[in-house]
Amino acid sequence: MLPPKLISFLRQVIDKTNEGVIDWTYDENQSVVSVQGAPYSLDVRYQFNEIKGVGEFSIFYSSGSGDPNHPFYVDQYAENDYYLMQVLFNAAQGSSASFPF
Repeated sequence: MLPPKLISFLRQVIDKTNEGVIDWTYDENQSVVSVQGAPYSLDVRYQFNEIKGVGEFSIFYSSGSGDPNHPFYVDQYAENDYYLMQVLFNAAQGSSASFPF
């Protein structure tokens, strides 16, 4: 389970992403989205765990220079946290896409 403080932060990140405030990059080959131009770093990676047979998200957060990455992990067994990460990952992917209208 993700810590409540992180869940609150990620909900705000989703809102700011949907508002166009946060810029993301998407690396299709690595299945990772990364925040760009913020005073913090945030990478979210998706992978399928073949041993467990479930999808997993890895979150790496750092508050800035000198702060190490803080890793967090969630898989499909933690349904609410996993759904939150799906929403974030999809919002981040969509923010860098160019749609015709």
